[in-house]
Amino acid sequence: HRRALADLAAGLGVPFVGAWLDAPSAVREARVGARSGDVSDADAAVARDQREPENLDWSRVDAGGAVGAAAAQIKALLP
Repeated sequence: HRRALADLAAGLGVPFVGAWLDAPSAVREARVGARSGDVSDADAAVARDQREPENLDWSRVDAGGAVGAAAAQIKALLP
């Protein structure tokens, strides 16, 4: 799916920036556990089982801290 997004953007002649949000398992589990009324059906088990894809060619963003810090990292990646 990741490659398809980049290929679609290239075919349309628009820039594409892939950002992989990386956070420790404990942070992911806590965030998922704190959700209520969320449309996602992900739970702590889903968060715990998330793995980095093989051959990741996207920019890695530290999402283990404040949302604003991750947003600033992503903004810095944009053309």
